[in-house]
Amino acid sequence: MSFRSWCAGKNTNLIFPNNPKRELILQTCKYPKVQQMCGSSNTLISTNDENLFSTTGNYNFTSDLFQKTNDPVIKLYCGYYHHLIATESGRVFCMGGNNTNQFPNLTNGTISELTEQTFFKKNNLKVIDFSGGEYHSLFLCDNGELYGLGDNSYFQLESNPSTIQKKEVPVHSNKRNEVTLLSENVKLISNGLSNRHTLYITEDNTLWTQGWNNYMQCGVESTKQKVETPTIIKYLDTKNINKMCTGFELSVIMIDNSEIYTAGYNLSNGHDIKVSAFTKLKFFNNIPIKQISTGSRHCLVLAEDNKLYGFGEGKCSLPFHNSPREIELPEYDFDQELAIGSCCYSIFIYTAQNTGVIKDFQNLYESQEFTDYQINEVKVHKSILEFRLDIKIEKAQEILKQYTKKELDIFLRWVYFDKIIDKELILSICDKFGISSPNEKNLKNDLIKLYKDEDSKNFNVLVKDEDYDDENDEDDEDEQSGFEEIPVHKFILLARSGLFREMFKNINENEKNINKITDYSKKSIESLEILFKYFYTNTIELTADDDPILIVEELSDATEYYQLAKFCNLNGELKKIQSQFKI
Repeated sequence: MSFRSWCAGKNTNLIFPNNPKRELILQTCKYPKVQQMCGSSNTLISTNDENLFSTTGNYNFTSDLFQKTNDPVIKLYCGYYHHLIATESGRVFCMGGNNTNQFPNLTNGTISELTEQTFFKKNNLKVIDFSGGEYHSLFLCDNGELYGLGDNSYFQLESNPSTIQKKEVPVHSNKRNEVTLLSENVKLISNGLSNRHTLYITEDNTLWTQGWNNYMQCGVESTKQKVETPTIIKYLDTKNINKMCTGFELSVIMIDNSEIYTAGYNLSNGHDIKVSAFTKLKFFNNIPIKQISTGSRHCLVLAEDNKLYGFGEGKCSLPFHNSPREIELPEYDFDQELAIGSCCYSIFIYTAQNTGVIKDFQNLYESQEFTDYQINEVKVHKSILEFRLDIKIEKAQEILKQYTKKELDIFLRWVYFDKIIDKELILSICDKFGISSPNEKNLKNDLIKLYKDEDSKNFNVLVKDEDYDDENDEDDEDEQSGFEEIPVHKFILLARSGLFREMFKNINENEKNINKITDYSKKSIESLEILFKYFYTNTIELTADDDPILIVEELSDATEYYQLAKFCNLNGELKKIQSQFKI
């Protein structure tokens, strides 16, 4: 599987070659299995095999620290000069520059565990979210306490006397070289890139703002350029806010993954406008949103269907100055899931490993639905193990029964959806199954091979033959007369379609071992054969005998009808067909 990235903007800190026009360009991403990417003065990349890459800025290195400690990276965040890294166990690390002496023990270009340098570990506090500003950092702990560290010249780290009950609020200081409690009872903080202002929401759904406000990016009208004390924003539906991003002169708030509000810098007809109150962008009405990311004056919006939009003003040649517009990605084939990131003056978009197929199989494993076999108290799907390991389940059990429940879980996460948590353990188990490398054997390629193996398909979907004449077959008592069969694997239907999962749930005990199920969609056999092939391959490829107009027409509602997961990209594949055949 190849991984690609698209980058545009000021060419000082990203992973693409010299780009004087700052236009959107495509390149193959040399870092495999990217799961997160962010940057400012440097670009930080983490991958699914727990390697961490720092590239193209002041420091360049590769670290497998998190792979060795078996503590996966779950979040990255880049300030202007420093990077923050959170792991699954709740540890927080810092790397990069130390321009404001936030981290006295940090050596430039190295990784240090933050919890050893502050009182978080000492006070048994687990950091669950954080944000890196230009010269400051925010840390939200699991008990709702919000802490700040670093430069406070813009009042973005002022403590909130209205929420803090535990101790006296410190007087204003330009420096917070020691961790300072900013607020209690916080449930959500703003994430941004190089921001000098702060937004956070407390448990009573109060939205607080403070800091640099030269473009009214704090969301409140003020005669001063700085909001010097924590101030309440009262005019938004704060209880449903699920994401807040702060750039230099721009703030973006997302409500219910469907509404976007902005305050601060705005370009309208080529003129600078300061928007002092958060204003809804009507452009995004009824567009389900997956991710937003802000830079200095621009914002990227990634929709659930992998469409990409941008607005604001960035140092790149993209057509989204006046209002939000869709960004066309050169040579994007809709096969892989997208993710986005922003730097101050740049943007990047990249393909993530998790296609719809991988996500579906991950969900099937974690839901534990329809499991039919057990190894050391671990429930599994017999057909999936036999398919992936190319061995009968009884032989597989002989090998796997010697491992602990935890070790089995680690191995099965690779079997089901290619997740490599403990590489040495997985390698040793794979060796016993004659698999040379788990990296070279992936689910997507295995499923394509499985689709071509007609002899292994031991289940059938019955499809009504529209040309069958019921009147001429009145004496035929066979209930399946007039139906044609499409051979499949049952576990493919279970993994990929919510509709078929519901149908199997409703089968009574006497029918548990049936090898057929009827499709009632009234779609043609031609369309359903292509749909079921998509379940295996995640792509739609038509032959000369296929009718593209019929396929597009009949499968246009298939995502909803067959209850395909939101990250499946059937609609994107159909759009490729429409474009190819100019429908």
